[in-house]
Parts: sequence; structure tokens; C-alpha cells
Amino acid sequence: MLVIRTDDTCFLVASIVTGLNPAFQALTHACKTSTGSNPDGQQIAFSTSRDGPYQVYRKNAWGSGEEERLTNVPTRTDPLDWNPDGRFIVYRQTNRGTGWDLMALPPDGSREPVVLLQTPESDSDARCSPDGRFLAYRSRMNGRKDGRGLYYRALDEKIMAAEIQLSPVVRVERPRIVPGAAE
Repeated sequence: MLVIRTDDTCFLVASIVTGLNPAFQALTHACKTSTGSNPDGQQIAFSTSRDGPYQVYRKNAWGSGEEERLTNVPTRTDPLDWNPDGRFIVYRQTNRGTGWDLMALPPDGSREPVVLLQTPESDSDARCSPDGRFLAYRSRMNGRKDGRGLYYRALDEKIMAAEIQLSPVVRVERPRIVPGAAE
């Protein structure tokens, strides 16, 4: 299954085996982001601003059935990834005091969202590890905007950071605990 973004307004769903699904129509006008399909390929998550700020929605990947709104907050939300077993959608949500925060929500909408990471600076572009135990994300926690820092939540729940050097060879410094990060 592929989710093909044609522009900021349309997603097309295609099977690698059978090609484009002719019955699938554009999810909505004003689609902005999509996580692609869930692990079993049956659902996609996307955000749209048709009813106000961008909110996360879920829909059958082949276009049948109704869209289901999963978030309902006064600020923007964008889906980023599904965890490997499909039990949660990781998304980002704007917060006046902290910028982008990382959240998780069951796609069936049955529970309240869970804050994964809320730091004084924006955190975004999260991806789940294949085994679901780790979350990689982009952060401006140290004020740098050059992408040369690796941040992660360790198994003991501490937020860790390691500086990255890209040339002349790739080198990653020893990780350190980030003071003041929400645990």
C-alpha cells in the first residue's frame, strides 16, 4: 500500500500489486499531512483544516466509510506516525507555551491523548522504532536549528541528547541527560 501525496489537497491510495484504486476519491480539500497507512494497511491518518485549525482524522485506506475526527482541540494537530502494532497514532500539537508537543492517541478515539514529550522548545517529526520501544524526533531544545542533535527518551524515561558531527566523518558524542525536560 502506498499513500501518494499529489499536492496539499489530495492523497491517492495505491496498492503495490494492483495500482491506483479508481474508487478512491480525494480525502478532503485542504489535506495537509498524512502518516501513510497503519501497519495492516487498512487505515490512513491525515490532518485537515476544513473545520478550523488542522485536526487529525482517520479513514479507511480504500476510501469506503466515513472519516473519523480523532482530535478536537483549539490548536493545530498533525499525524506523524503509527506505532508498529497500530494501537497508537503519534502526532504533534501546537501549544502556546512550548511550540510543538508530541502526543499519542488510539486511532479508535476511545481514550484521551497521552503527552509523549513536552519541552520548552518545539518537538516534531517523530517516528516510532520498528519494535515500538523508541521514538525518534526532531527538537529545538538546545536552541540549535542545524539538525546536529539527536534526542531520545531512554528506557528509564529520561530525555537524552547527543551532538552529531557530519563531516569529515559521522561522529555521535556520548549521550547526556537533558536538564529540565519533562519526564
